[in-house]
Amino acid sequence: YKPILLDNPVVTFKPISLDNRAATFKPALLENQTPAEVEKKRELSEEILKERRQLNQVSNQLEDALESFIDDKLVSVKRNDYWIELEMNSELLFLSGEATLSKKAQPALKKIAEVINTLPNAVNVEGHTDNVPIGNLKFPSNWDLSSARATSVVQELVKEGINPTRLSALGYGEFHPIGDNKKDEGRFKNRRVTLVLMS
Repeated sequence: YKPILLDNPVVTFKPISLDNRAATFKPALLENQTPAEVEKKRELSEEILKERRQLNQVSNQLEDALESFIDDKLVSVKRNDYWIELEMNSELLFLSGEATLSKKAQPALKKIAEVINTLPNAVNVEGHTDNVPIGNLKFPSNWDLSSARATSVVQELVKEGINPTRLSALGYGEFHPIGDNKKDEGRFKNRRVTLVLMS
């Protein structure tokens, strides 16, 4: 076997930039879309923008309604294009090692309910603890305590008029810390209930 060699083989490649490539293929994709598909995508884009504006407005309303609790570092509001996260420290809501809401929790939850009551969005209520074991008869583990606390908040929101079909209660125990459990300040941050208002 002997390979055949071509005299002076010339192979040329024409480079194509990403911009040219996009220009080359994009029109072909658009040509395959029906007018109904183009309209549906336009409506979806407008709906997403409307939803983002609404979430931004709700975030501002929550910050205004809970200003005093935010100033005391008991509540924080975080916003995203797809959800609002409202963190409430357990000190605001519960006595140590308990899942029954304290009296000072009710005004805060009432204000939250007033803001979100008219919306259709789903609300996840998430309970979190520090990593100090609880291990008593009522709450054998931090899973139990965090779940019970989330459930107590859900029940209070239902009392305030929130449709139960919008709500879910989740317990994460100590497994999603936001602070260092080796320090008092970190454990304080980790004992919390988070409301996530979904897009």
